[in-house]
Amino acid sequence: MKTFFLYGLWTLVSLFFFLWVLFPGEFAEALMETHADRRLAPATLNVEGVSPAFPLGLSVKGMALSLPELPPVTARKIKVTPLLLTLVSSQPGAGMKALLFGGKVSGDARVQYGSGRWTRVKGRLEGMDLATVTPLLKDRLPVDVSLSGRGDGSVDLTRDKAAQGTGQLILTNVTVGINDPLIPIEKLSFSSVEVDVEVTGPKVTFSRIHVEGTEVDAELKGTLSLSSRLESSRINISGTLNPDPGFVKELSDRLPISMLMDPKLLKRGRIPLRISGTLSNPRVSLR
Repeated sequence: MKTFFLYGLWTLVSLFFFLWVLFPGEFAEALMETHADRRLAPATLNVEGVSPAFPLGLSVKGMALSLPELPPVTARKIKVTPLLLTLVSSQPGAGMKALLFGGKVSGDARVQYGSGRWTRVKGRLEGMDLATVTPLLKDRLPVDVSLSGRGDGSVDLTRDKAAQGTGQLILTNVTVGINDPLIPIEKLSFSSVEVDVEVTGPKVTFSRIHVEGTEVDAELKGTLSLSSRLESSRINISGTLNPDPGFVKELSDRLPISMLMDPKLLKRGRIPLRISGTLSNPRVSLR
């Protein structure tokens, strides 16, 4: 019995040793990049290194996903491990941990055996640095903005014929820098922004958008109808703004606010806001 145990232990140690030493890292990199190019076109994937992860799994270093006309989304390290109990089912899954957007992303996913279509995605984002998102917004918004702050969130999606699920995003200590000579505001500060999301196919419903800021508070809700071209997706968000009286006075000295909204609304302190149109050409109404 002892001899059998020692032989088994020797076999496992040898297996792991040769797996680490002889692991075909360059082949794995090429396989991942080729598969991603085929599945995610026109996006492209570049990987610096792939190695085995203890006890079972893969460790990917220096991954960069590039989209046309956008800076690459990079991850310093990603670790993927199989969910062992799911490997004998029709929907095998894997867990993931990654360093992404200056924070940590963790979660797991299930796919349909054979087709490779995902059927379940559940994840959590912790400590995202909003400054890392700023390059992705360049030339995508009507004004040039910069962001700083922290982001945390979660998502839980399932898919049969269409994706369904919920998500939440919480931003704290947010500063939005505005770089536009036509807008007399240099920055806006928010202590928190909380967003609750429901997904039904291509329709994303923002059931609650709660904003607490130094200059303005807000309560909003609405929908985003996704299109195959993101910039053509249609947005419809409405609610109320509650600006700080001191901020309104300061803004009134620089801008003819009465031309943009009813002065009676300013005195009441609750300003209706509606954002409609497409992501590439949103229309904002304050009346």
